[in-house]
Amino acid sequence: MSEDDRILSEILWSLTDFLSSDDSDGFVRYFKCERGIYRASYLSKQMFLTSLFIYFETYDAFKCATALLAGETGLDIDINDLDPDRSGLGSNPLFFTFTSPVLLDLYIRSGALTDIRIKGMLPLNFALLNMSWLYEKFDWSSKRSICLIIIRLFLDLEPLDSIRLLFEHTKEVDKEVHGYVVGGKLFETTALLLVGREKITSPSFFKDFTSSGSMSLHQLVLLELGNKLETMNSMLDMIEVVQSVGPEIDQYRQDIPELSMEELATKVACLFIKKGFVECEDLKRFEVMLLRLYKSVSVETLPTHHQCFLKLLGSKLHSENEGSELESKDVADAMLLNPIGSSSQTYWR
Repeated sequence: MSEDDRILSEILWSLTDFLSSDDSDGFVRYFKCERGIYRASYLSKQMFLTSLFIYFETYDAFKCATALLAGETGLDIDINDLDPDRSGLGSNPLFFTFTSPVLLDLYIRSGALTDIRIKGMLPLNFALLNMSWLYEKFDWSSKRSICLIIIRLFLDLEPLDSIRLLFEHTKEVDKEVHGYVVGGKLFETTALLLVGREKITSPSFFKDFTSSGSMSLHQLVLLELGNKLETMNSMLDMIEVVQSVGPEIDQYRQDIPELSMEELATKVACLFIKKGFVECEDLKRFEVMLLRLYKSVSVETLPTHHQCFLKLLGSKLHSENEGSELESKDVADAMLLNPIGSSSQTYWR
């Protein structure tokens, strides 16, 4: 370990209690004391600030980040001049703040640029890439499987809200959306439609990509259909699903202060049943998907909010399907149709 790394580790260790409790008063007090400023002065400013912003993300330390950016610590801050080698991503915190929309909003309001690229990628691209790996192996060939993917997305609400913020603040975002659509990037296009449906489906959104001055999202997909028939058919199915339920989901999202993530995902699942996109049998497979996704052997080892969702959804399906096979004493366990590892079961099909 280099001397700089040793000093940095000592400073970050001293700050951990303040960051983990988001104690901005203690955080500022550390830098106001002569010892704190003296120790920090030995380090590269880029190196030190980059590590701080990474810790803000780790501990969701919104108050501490606010104090730093407001100048309360006395440190000179350039939010767009971080150390990309240390972060492993980019030169401002938008490139590695994926799970905290409140921090992301603070950084954008503090001048973090949304339109600088690292390795050809914008912060929006990094945020989508960070989520997409979860969904790469799943089946997108039917509306039913697409509905299950959308339900799963609503259990990742904070990363989705981060994508919403970046979508709203990225210039020429139409070029990024166009690239994902014609590239057949189903997950990325789904996420972008969920956060920017009205804008993306406007005929003027893709006007720069046609000589006629307007082109709908459906028309864009149909142009690509010849070369990418199967993928684009899935794209059309996904667009139909999101367009059909979009207004109701927008209304549910407005109710979020009163709804937990599990309640929101359950309402979306029931909406898909009402619209005829899925049947109860399809949703009963959701537990299988979660167990495989997390490589878990039982419901009890899943994240707590996923367990709550399965029980809430199971209870809802049970109440609407009395007399069905959901009449077991443990509703969540009853949702597991097939044993994990069944060779005949494909993902979400």
